[in-house]
Amino acid sequence: MAPKRHELLSYADWPSMPMAFSSLSRGLNNGRIYSGSDYAVVLDQNPFCFAETEMFRRLCGAPPIPPEMMIKYTYSAALLYRKSRNPHGPSIRPIFVAALEHSMGSCNYESGGLMGWFGGERRPTEVVIGEFSPGGHTNRGHVENTFDDDSAAECLIGLAINFLGKPDIRFRLMRGFGPDEQALI
Repeated sequence: MAPKRHELLSYADWPSMPMAFSSLSRGLNNGRIYSGSDYAVVLDQNPFCFAETEMFRRLCGAPPIPPEMMIKYTYSAALLYRKSRNPHGPSIRPIFVAALEHSMGSCNYESGGLMGWFGGERRPTEVVIGEFSPGGHTNRGHVENTFDDDSAAECLIGLAINFLGKPDIRFRLMRGFGPDEQALI
């Protein structure tokens, strides 16, 4: 039986949405891929969003966004169709994205200390749970930022399962995050 047809999200429509697999661009190879029969979830740590890319600025003729205004993400989970099960055809565009987000104007951060003196990035002490879906970008509120890879995966995959409306769906962790694993989804 074919999976339910969900609308694909567009990064151009949501330039602040975190991009799947983008933590690889930061030189991080600590993302995870969780695979199910019809869907996959890509968990990224510190992902980019489209608005941070040079391509976005060239397309829009926009100046760089000041770092203090940019929404940043500690973790994101993009829910994708498996390519072989996508009713839209093969694509890596997500149908839902959940993220732990923060910005200087919306969350509290650790006190500056030495990092503040030298312009380093401070760790947020709280994050906002955000969701991107065909209905828009919604905010589920602030939570304490005590997340590690496992607890972030549990939280964000739970939101993806909730979006699908399938509480019995299961995802299994694949071995890695590289091109071999990406080709399998």
